[in-house]
Amino acid sequence: MEATTRPNVLLIMTDDQPYYTLGIMEAVMRRLVAQGLRFSNGYVATPVCGPARGSVLTGKWSHNTGLEATSGAWRQLVESGELPRNIARRLEAAGYACHLTGKFTNDLENAN
Repeated sequence: MEATTRPNVLLIMTDDQPYYTLGIMEAVMRRLVAQGLRFSNGYVATPVCGPARGSVLTGKWSHNTGLEATSGAWRQLVESGELPRNIARRLEAAGYACHLTGKFTNDLENAN
């Protein structure tokens, strides 16, 4: 039986990115995007970063996860019961190795 080749998946999500950092993204475009598939005409579920991250992580609109503000978004995501079904866990279940760099989502109430 011939092994099937699955695509690598790299998801880069930024928010509150200052305009002066966009030049760095040119290197990302040249080194990464040019080597693969690029999706365009995407839509953001909400312009608020906490709920937007929740939508990316769960694949659900913010009104379905209950996340409507950045403050408290992490706790709300945990309490929603959606966290165990996040995109990384679904990819892992399909045999992908996953890694997260940066912040998963905010927990402003418990920040040190």
